[in-house]
Amino acid sequence: MHRYITRTTARVGIVNCLVLPLLSTLLITTLLDLEPALAHVFLSDKNASLLAIANQLKTELELVSYSLEHSDNDLALKHLADATAIQTRNNSISSFSIPYLDELRQLIESISTDSDQTESLLRINETINNASRFLNDKIVSDIDARNLKNSTIQALNIANITDEILREYAIAYGIDPVIATSGSMGNMMNMSTMGSSIDSPPASMDTEDNRIPSASRIANISNYQNAQELASKALELFRDDLKPLELPNTTRSFLTAATRSSSVSGLEDGLSLLLDSINDKKPFNDIMQIVHGPVHTNLFLAYDLKMIAE
Repeated sequence: MHRYITRTTARVGIVNCLVLPLLSTLLITTLLDLEPALAHVFLSDKNASLLAIANQLKTELELVSYSLEHSDNDLALKHLADATAIQTRNNSISSFSIPYLDELRQLIESISTDSDQTESLLRINETINNASRFLNDKIVSDIDARNLKNSTIQALNIANITDEILREYAIAYGIDPVIATSGSMGNMMNMSTMGSSIDSPPASMDTEDNRIPSASRIANISNYQNAQELASKALELFRDDLKPLELPNTTRSFLTAATRSSSVSGLEDGLSLLLDSINDKKPFNDIMQIVHGPVHTNLFLAYDLKMIAE
């Protein structure tokens, strides 16, 4: 699992002091006009959507493995169910239908009755590895190698992942994601005051690990973990796959080289702040403001993404 320990305050969203507020306002205005999903402000791209779905599925597989390492079979099954739900939700976009999920569920369910649990865990790990290789092979076969080196596609990949972070974090707080992403400013302002119940972390899990929420407002542990691991993955993808690429050409006169360069740094800081804030279990409204502020705004400025409203 990839974990980043970051504390970013000074440089978040450091771009032209006039451009950033204007772009943030434009993004929020666009978001308020969209139904039903608040976060999908950028024009979509099939390759970016496929990459984001593959990364979500990889995240669930990693969390299945993590849960089993901590002897929480029920949580592992929940993450496995989340993987199935991702496939069902995106079946019109993706052919990433992992053929190993039913086998993996049966293996996990048999652990408690299997006399040789060591052998079962070895088979489970092998099946998880096979599923991960399947996803890697699908990326290679379904996405042209040139598109994997396209900075716009990689930027949209991260934008799509941050959309999913908002969805998962809303559910983690017991908030209906449709309500959380509806076009009501009143809903947005009141997110942090909505009540929710708490699932106590399993006694077998390490409560000192940041994956296990202790804040009383967390309602769904698996969704919290999904948001947390996706935030970690978004930062990893930025540093490994997006930041090394050249910025795309732009025809927008206000996107100067200095603004775009500063926005790359601002995006990294925004993604770091997003991960830190999720680790700290900040209210949903805080997470939403980070995504729609420094993250989406700097993605737009640095990588010249096209918005739906244009």
